[in-house]
Amino acid sequence: MTGEITLENISAGRILGEAINDFSLPEHTKRIVLGELFLAYPLFAADARLLKRVLTNLVSNALKHGGPNTRVHVDAELNDSEICFFCRDNGTGIDPAMLPRLFDAFEFRGNESSSSGLGLAFCKAAVRAHGGRIWCDNSSEQGATFYFSIPIKELQNERYGEESRLEGHSRNIQEIQE
Repeated sequence: MTGEITLENISAGRILGEAINDFSLPEHTKRIVLGELFLAYPLFAADARLLKRVLTNLVSNALKHGGPNTRVHVDAELNDSEICFFCRDNGTGIDPAMLPRLFDAFEFRGNESSSSGLGLAFCKAAVRAHGGRIWCDNSSEQGATFYFSIPIKELQNERYGEESRLEGHSRNIQEIQE
């Protein structure tokens, strides 16, 4: 199924907050930490629905695969021309042999047979549809950190006839349903 992304000016705080709100059960709220680096960052053009889903997937994976005492830290950092979101856990990390295929469909299922193997492939597709990139740093002693970056491009106010600085307001994305 092919869909279009819908771009709007959003903040890193909105994406982080909405993703974290999906984990409002008491057993989750004690394990998830929302950083504060993102508070003064500029707006950027993105599909809020897709980026929320990317972050939700990363947090869910960290909680599911990291073990019962895993803590997850999410935040965003501002680089020269992009906002870099990250999801860091203190779990068991990822088997190094899996890293080259981590974002391929049906390749990574962790230690859960209930995983479809599509979540990280979706994350990759959604981030690339925004012109961004996604990657993972891994340590068996310190857990895994997933990063994804989105270029900072802001839509102009079109109500007054100004053109967008971003070429096209929609791009196609291959939806991968879990």
